Amino acid sequence: MELNNLHEARFNHFSILMTSQDAHSASHQGKCDEDVQALLQRDYIKTQLAEIDSQDLIEELSEYGEWSAEELSSREDNEQRIIWLAAGNIVEEYQS
Repeated sequence: MELNNLHEARFNHFSILMTSQDAHSASHQGKCDEDVQALLQRDYIKTQLAEIDSQDLIEELSEYGEWSAEELSSREDNEQRIIWLAAGNIVEEYQS
């Protein structure tokens, strides 16, 4: 995989880098769950997520006000959420 053209999704506690192609794959009309799951299997995404503290993920996601404290207790679900948000942020900022 060519990782030359990575775009950055900046959050308050961390950033996530993603290719434009990957961002577009997980940011579109309709359900994106399967596409986000596919991104979570990419080594360069896994590496970045492993470096993010669980509490930082919770704090970042809680700022959106979309999920309850109980919902935010799942690291796996939070990783899905942040990758979906990162993809959307990149697509919006770097529309091509």
